[in-house]
Amino acid sequence: MSKKNEILVNIKKIKAEDLYRYIYDEIVTFKELQETGNFEKVKQDFVTAKLEEDSVWKQAKYQNSIALYKEYEKKYPEGRYLNDAKTRIEEITEREREDTIWQKAKRENTFKSYEEYLCEYPDGRHVADANNLKAKLKEEIQEKKKVNIRNLLENPDSYTPIGIRGMLERGELSENDLINNHIITAEKLQLFLKPPNQWSEKFGELQTGWKGLKSVPLNRTDIYFLGIAGSGKTCMLAGLLNYCYKEGLIRIEVENPIGKKYADLLINSVDIGYAPLATTQEGVNYIPAKLRSNSEIDREVNIIEMSGELFNNTSVSFDIKDIGVNYLTNDNRKIFFLVLDYQANINASNKSEIASQAQKLDIIVQLLNVNDILSKTDGLFTIITKCDLLPGGVEDIANAEKFLNQEYKSLMRTIDDYWKEYKFTRGIFPFSLGRFMLSQTFDFHPASSKEIYNIIIQSAFGTKPSKKSWFT
Repeated sequence: MSKKNEILVNIKKIKAEDLYRYIYDEIVTFKELQETGNFEKVKQDFVTAKLEEDSVWKQAKYQNSIALYKEYEKKYPEGRYLNDAKTRIEEITEREREDTIWQKAKRENTFKSYEEYLCEYPDGRHVADANNLKAKLKEEIQEKKKVNIRNLLENPDSYTPIGIRGMLERGELSENDLINNHIITAEKLQLFLKPPNQWSEKFGELQTGWKGLKSVPLNRTDIYFLGIAGSGKTCMLAGLLNYCYKEGLIRIEVENPIGKKYADLLINSVDIGYAPLATTQEGVNYIPAKLRSNSEIDREVNIIEMSGELFNNTSVSFDIKDIGVNYLTNDNRKIFFLVLDYQANINASNKSEIASQAQKLDIIVQLLNVNDILSKTDGLFTIITKCDLLPGGVEDIANAEKFLNQEYKSLMRTIDDYWKEYKFTRGIFPFSLGRFMLSQTFDFHPASSKEIYNIIIQSAFGTKPSKKSWFT
């Protein structure tokens, strides 16, 4: 007698669990058991429940889904496949975690990301791919290194600090590459990588106080630095203050605490060789001070910096009062420095950016005339900042003349016309804070700052300048 026939004949004597096992092993079917007429209901219900559990489990296994495994756990908290369900959930979870880390590694495509994957999964499913991509990346990075070093040597200011730090993190540059190729010194590189944390906070705190300052003290000479945002006004002012302070030629007064704190911060920025941050908020700040001439006579001055944002607004509104009450419109004698950014001329993506700088300065100069301010002006000087970027350096007069004649001829003619009428001292001077390295750090060279001091002394005290202007 076959096994099936034996089961069918003895169905009443066989336990429900055994009947389920025979069906599970495909020796007999549920229907065949029913057709005997001896398949008791209690046994049928037991077997049916077992078969339903099998069906749920097979579906979960087929789809291999965490959701279905959890559904099985919920429906059969004491089921025969419970341990298997938990194991498979853990396996899928870990597999998905591995895939997530692997996708992140591929997306970032860095040595660090691939190493993180290999460290986490030394026997993982993507180990071979990770090693292959690392090798390919190494070749690509070596090529990128060559290109980055060449570009940095040819135009070091074409990269932003964030861009440089990104290349270092990705291995597309190394610290030794920067030092050995004389792009930056070892000392300044550490400053570049770890700038003073409080720097931006201090500048930000002080600039919030620029709005609503009291009127400047009267019976002084007001010294203005005017230019578009990012033109180098702040660096120029920092160099001047540092030079004068170190030479004992200035006493910065506490009458305007915000101005005094700002001046101290600028002086310190030059000491450590980290560029002061550009103004980010609209406003005007003034630094009351006493300047000493070579004859040791003190002259009371207000050193005034207008944010580039406010400068732009004034050039649009054509209203000089936007600068503030009792600033430009007071009766103090005045000296103006119009700050032109030479680097903007190099990096401008189109001529309109250069024209914008020239037109805004031209508008401001005309507004000074319309509001009868030039009649109280002792000096109006054009300063070309970042002149170390001229092909021949700071003293490259030929290219400086070419730069002005090509891009700023109308502005120069406007100044010339007003000079003939008002007879103020005028001139065009180069300015460089020093040798900049990676845009933010620098070695201070005081020659240009000294010359700005001499220009002020010449205008305020009526002495002769120590150096002749390019154009007079």
